[in-house]
Amino acid sequence: YAELGASVLLLMRGPPCSALVRATTRLRCDAGSYCEAGASAPTLCEGGTYSGEEGATTCKPCDAGSYSNDTTLADRSDCRACPPGAFCVAGSTAPTNCGAGSFAAGPRNALCSACAAETYQPSEGAVGCLPCPEGVLCPRGASVPLPATCDPGTHAPGTFTTKENCLPCDPGFFCPGGAAPPSECRPGSSAPSEGMHECALCVGG
Repeated sequence: YAELGASVLLLMRGPPCSALVRATTRLRCDAGSYCEAGASAPTLCEGGTYSGEEGATTCKPCDAGSYSNDTTLADRSDCRACPPGAFCVAGSTAPTNCGAGSFAAGPRNALCSACAAETYQPSEGAVGCLPCPEGVLCPRGASVPLPATCDPGTHAPGTFTTKENCLPCDPGFFCPGGAAPPSECRPGSSAPSEGMHECALCVGG
């Protein structure tokens, strides 16, 4: 009788049936969410990530060249393509515009490309670069054309990359140097030979 009473007491002190059911029920994690070990509820995938399978323990980042600011994405294809003029690293929640001196011509760019030599781009979010004007310098990645650095008596041609590209001033013109173009001598002055940085006054008579 004492043993029976002890058994009854132990049963009365045991957990209710609902607690036993909860203890043995596995936590369900649908696509678009994940469940860490010991979690009591699923965690929704944040922007820039997705989960395409049930029971995931983590969410995966959107591929480089794509982005998303939505939550609960269930598939990689739900990530949006990065637009032209911008780049998206893996896990991006928004596109980032290309900086000045660079561009992204098409969609799904993980990085922007630097403008080639003899081109430049002053604006952000560009899809291409502009041709460098004549007589100035545009190195790779230029955001603005740079003044030429020709010596006095020479001038920059259409394509300028170094001083070696500078040309001597033609007779009848003078070239002060730098980025200045050739200038014709005024009446009463002359430049009889090439490579002159100023015109000489004509001798009377």
